[in-house]
Order: sequence, then C-alpha cells, then structure tokens
Amino acid sequence: MVERKFKTGQRVRAKWPGSSLYFEGQIEDWNDIEYLVKFDDPEESKLAIKYKDVAARDTFTRSRSRSRGRSPSRKTKSPARASSKSPARAGMSPARAGMSPARAVKSRASAASKSPGRRVTTKTATTKTATTKLDSSINSNKGNKSPSRGINRLVNSSASSAFSFNSRSSNEETNQLTTTTTSTSTLATLSQNARLASLDESNDVKASGSSLASRTSSDSSSGMTRVKAFFKSVWSVVLPVLTTAPLIVMIAAAPLYFTIACTKTKCTLLELPQLSRKVAHYYDVQAIGIVFGLLALHLVLSFIPIRTRVLPNGAKARTNGVVMLVVSCALFLLGRYYFLLDVTRPYLLLRPLITTHSVLAIIMGVLLYIKSYYAPRSQRNPRTVGHFLPDFVEGREVNPRIGRLDLKSFLFKHVIVCSMLLLLVMVFREFQISSTPSKSGDKDSLQLPEYNVEFFVLAGLQLFYLLDMLVFEESFFTTWEYTRQGCGYLIAGFYLAMPYVFILNSRVVVNFRTPLPWYYLCGLVVMFLVGYILQRGSNNQKHSFRTNPSSPSVAHLESLPTSAGTRLLVSGWWSVVRHPNYLGDMIVQLSLCLFCGFQYALPWLSFALSFASLIHRIYENERSCARKYGLSWNTYTGRVKYRLVPKVF
Repeated sequence: MVERKFKTGQRVRAKWPGSSLYFEGQIEDWNDIEYLVKFDDPEESKLAIKYKDVAARDTFTRSRSRSRGRSPSRKTKSPARASSKSPARAGMSPARAGMSPARAVKSRASAASKSPGRRVTTKTATTKTATTKLDSSINSNKGNKSPSRGINRLVNSSASSAFSFNSRSSNEETNQLTTTTTSTSTLATLSQNARLASLDESNDVKASGSSLASRTSSDSSSGMTRVKAFFKSVWSVVLPVLTTAPLIVMIAAAPLYFTIACTKTKCTLLELPQLSRKVAHYYDVQAIGIVFGLLALHLVLSFIPIRTRVLPNGAKARTNGVVMLVVSCALFLLGRYYFLLDVTRPYLLLRPLITTHSVLAIIMGVLLYIKSYYAPRSQRNPRTVGHFLPDFVEGREVNPRIGRLDLKSFLFKHVIVCSMLLLLVMVFREFQISSTPSKSGDKDSLQLPEYNVEFFVLAGLQLFYLLDMLVFEESFFTTWEYTRQGCGYLIAGFYLAMPYVFILNSRVVVNFRTPLPWYYLCGLVVMFLVGYILQRGSNNQKHSFRTNPSSPSVAHLESLPTSAGTRLLVSGWWSVVRHPNYLGDMIVQLSLCLFCGFQYALPWLSFALSFASLIHRIYENERSCARKYGLSWNTYTGRVKYRLVPKVF
C-alpha cells in the first residue's frame, strides 16, 4: 500500500487522468488512497488522483540531454556513409543503354505528354528549324500569362519528335512531304492557340469579377464581424453593471427602508417612506462612536487565545464568540447599573447607526477587493468574472486573513453580538415603558403595568437563536457560506445590515401589539423548536462527519463515496432532503414572522427575500456539487430526491 507523503495545501505535480503528463497543482484534500488535487489550469480543475500518480515538484528537474547531435558516434561519419553511391548505380544498365530508336522516340513522346512544361529537343537540323518556326510564331503572345503556354510547349515537343522520326527513315521526297505536313500542323496549332487565348481572356474577366465580388462580400462580412464584436464588448461591460448595481443599492438601502417604513404610526408597503432632508437624522457622533467602539472592542477580544481550532484547510481560527458576547454584555450592564447610562439611547439612533454601517460596508468592500490581489492562488474565488462590479460584490477571495485574524468569521461573530445587544436595548426599553405606572381616569388610582408578553417571548426566541450560533460557532467553518462564497461587499453589507433587519419583527410587535392567546404562543414556540432541532441536528451531523468521520455520533451513518475523495451522507437528517439545515432555518424564520400576524406586509417581505436568497443558494450549491462530484452526485440525487420539502420540492 502506497503511503501518503503530502499534506493539505502543499504544491505538487500530479498526472492528469487518462494521460502520461504531469501538471502542477495543490493538495486540497485526501483520503486513504487518493488526493484531491486542484490543478493550475484556467478552470482550476479539482480531480481525485491516486497516491502513486502524485510527486513532489522538485522531482522533475531538468538535466542536460544527450541528443543525437551530441552523441560521440555522430561526431565522425562512418566510412560506409562517406563513400559515394554503389557501383551498381554509377552507370546505366546495358539494356537501357542499347534502347532502339523507335523506343527512344516513343519514350520521349510519352515523357512530353506527361509533363507539358518540358521541351524535348533532337540533334537534327530539320527539327531545330521546325521548332524555331513554332517558337517564333508563338512568341508574339509572350505577354499572355495564360495556361495555354504549357499547351504550346506540348504541341512543339510532339511535332519535333515526329519530325525527327521521319527524317531518320525517309529520303528527300518524304522530307518535303513532312515539311508540308508540319506547316499545316503549325497553322492548326496557331488557330488553336488563338482560341485558347480568347478563352483565357474571358476566364480572366470572370475570375476578376468573381474575385471582386468575393472581396466585396468579405469586406462586408468583416465589417459586420467588427460591429458584432464592438456590441459584444459593450454588452459585456453593461450587463454586469445592470445586474450588480441594483444589488448594491438594495444592500445599502434595505435596512434604512425597513426602519423608515415601520414607525409607530404606520407600517405599510403601499406608501413610499418620506426621507428626511436633515443631516442630523443620518449623521450622529454618538452613533459613529458606538459603531467603531464595538468594532475595536471585538477586534481586541478576537485575539484572545481561547478555543483555538484547526480548520480542515490547515489554517487556525479562534472560536471565542462567546467570550466576545460575555464581555460586551458585562460592559452593557456596567454602564446601565453602575454609571447609570441611558442604554436605550441606541434605539433612538437607528438611522445614523444604519448609515454608519452602510458606509463602513462600502469601505470594507473596497479594502477586501484591493487585498484580494495579494491573496494566494488557493484562496481566490473561482466564481469571479473579471469585471470590477461583480467581483467587488462577490469577492475575489474566499477566506481573507490578516495575520491570524480570519475576517469572515470575525464579521460573523461581530454582527451576532451587535444583534443581541440591540435586542437587549429593546428589551430594557420595553420593560421601562411597561413598568411605568400610568394614571387612569380617576386621579387617585393608578393602572397596573401591562407587559407586552408577545414581544418578550419573541425577543427571547431571537436571543436564543443568536446565542446558539455563537455556542456552535465551530460548525460555521464547514458551511457553504464559509468554504465557497467569496468575501466581498455582499458579505460585508449583508452582515452589517443583519442587526437592523433581524429586529424588524420585534419592532412591529412593539409598535403594533396584537394580543395573542396562550395556545397560539405555545404553538409558535413549538414550531420554533422543531425548526431549531432540525437545523442544529443536521448542521452538527454534517460538521462531525466532515471533521471526524470515525466519531461515534456519525460512524453508523451511511454515506456514498465520490470521485473527489470525500463522502456524502445519505442517512440521518440528510436522508430526508438534501438541505435539511435550510429547511429548519425556514421553519424558524416562519415561526418568528407569525408573531406579527397577517395585518402588516413588511415582515413578510423580509421573509420572502430570505426565502428567495435561500433558494438561490440551494441551486448554486447543487451546481457546484455537480461539477465537483460528477456521477457520484447523480447517484446521491437518486437516493435523496427532494431538495427542501419532502414530496414537494
């Protein structure tokens, strides 16, 4: 059995399947018998290569070749090759030397007929005279470069050979008769040449006309080709702008739109929100201080060496999101009860907070785009298209790092902590409003505080959902979002807008409270827990199977081998549908949205956008898996037929 010699991320040379050629690539993954090699071709193909077909890069070193020209035996010619031709080839055979005259004439005539451009001459005086007459009669057409010149030579050679034969075998009478016959044949030849010349002229006219027509058509076709190439180049620039610019505007404007459209007086989609022209509504020094203060605090806390993990690609990451949450909450409570600060102030600064985060997302997108040009080849995003706007949005690098800091996982933890802090601000604010006794119609009586139970239940479920992400932070490193999706403006803008979109349901319940019966609340809680169990159970199964397949929790699960050297689960949660974690997430989002009822459409718009984004991710994920696993993916889809909902989709 061949032993494994190389590690993940090491540069090697591997044999291309079906050939004997070795190409350079990088080890992406491995199993007991194969490496998953990512080749350096334009498509960056990932293929499973046997251990024996992978070698180190320094194995293929150049050595001075000993070609035939350098061989010592070739420096001097051999005596056999230095000699001339063999004696048998030095002269003509006696049989050929004694050829009869008649046979010689026939052979010359046949040779002349086979090669029209070759002129055969004889040594007799009469032949020279006849040939001279024929040549002088034809020389008048010297300027004509038509193919009839070859025919003239053929006629001359035939006439001269016939005249030579007659002069050798006859007397003077026969000689005179032959001269007369030759003159007659000369006149016939001249007339034939004239006809051929006229035909050549007409052919030249036709050829020139056809060449002019073909040149005109080729010029028009080349012009059309240049026009098509021009419009194609323009369209290749305009199309990315048309498809990407609306996405940029939506990411930047969606959280601000949701905040302005949902106020204490109205929450509707039928009316466009009125934007204030006052700069103070979008710019506030306290909001800027809160945004960058939390960012700096979380950057410092992310370097604390707690819960360091080694990722499947060999890199190290710190899963200390819980530490960041505990420190942030401790400072929040310290400011509330020790320094007596107004911790509900950020709720009144939602617009400037959103504006500051939107500007920060654009800055981070530009910095990530610039940094991607210095990223290693293994970290580049294969889905880039080469245009600025699409690559700016998608991200040219999958997992950017600055030293030991993983930027994608840091943003993930940062926005989760910010979302939880914003929910805590709303909880404290609602508790203060509900606990303040209000006066009734009677001056001496006070009305007991009435708590918004629906809001507190909803906020508790949301906090639990966010806390789960930090507790099981390690499973984030095996998700499609971390391993495949590029880190650009899309990730930065979506993450930084997440706190303000996530609290939309809570804001609707606070501003427009609709009392719900206890059994309705219990049903929503049960629905939330069902979705949570499905999502967390499937994510934990996938993470355990990818990091430690021999773990007792997943060792009994059935899986299918793939050509990439990995395996696909076909039992457990992953035997129901292909994406059970997405199904659980949708059930959770639906249960949280039902707290708002059906009277207001804004929460359902947010749910519809999340659902559309999830469907897009499903199709994109399956296209990537089909390219990676090939026929193994077809076998897997035959076993697990449904994507998201059993018997439906």
